[in-house]
Amino acid sequence: MYNGPLGLPFVLEDKTGSLTNTTLTDIYGRLTIRFDESLVRPGRAVTMVRVVSAETDQAPLVPEAVLDFDLTGQTNSLGTVMYPPKQSVPMDAYMQKMPLQQNGGLLCRKFVASDGQEYKWTLIHESQSRAQWTCVTSSTNYFVASYDIVDDHMTGRPGAGSKSFSVTDTWVHLAVELLTSLAIIRHISLKELRVAH
Repeated sequence: MYNGPLGLPFVLEDKTGSLTNTTLTDIYGRLTIRFDESLVRPGRAVTMVRVVSAETDQAPLVPEAVLDFDLTGQTNSLGTVMYPPKQSVPMDAYMQKMPLQQNGGLLCRKFVASDGQEYKWTLIHESQSRAQWTCVTSSTNYFVASYDIVDDHMTGRPGAGSKSFSVTDTWVHLAVELLTSLAIIRHISLKELRVAH
């Protein structure tokens, strides 16, 4: 993970916006995280999440996280998430639903990160041309991260759309967990799954 000076938020440009195959690179070159699809079968996609070395531009063999997406939707199962060497956890147990009175009817899920704090991702805005997600601490509502998607139609210029992930420097040590949890809640949103916890 990043060990340099802090003070500026990290803004990572998302090359494709894909949940299973993309590279996110900080605009200042401080951090690069890759999502590599390693297995695709009908109803299943396994993705490895790796931090790329700034010196060698190489990713380690052992990933920081593994997302095993269940794409069938038949059993209301989302799949599993794993942070090696820990055991896999069902995604719907890792990303728990928030009570309706706490989320204002918005798509909102909470998770506990490796620092022991609870965080929540909320879909703030979604339309055909734009989506905006925010992550805050559950207890204090401190802003932690956001993810924005703006397509070409919104900008009025072909090729001018963007996808970006921003995280405050205070929480950059959780960038992999934040992106992994974001991929899960985006998976829930895209598949419109109703998962009971």
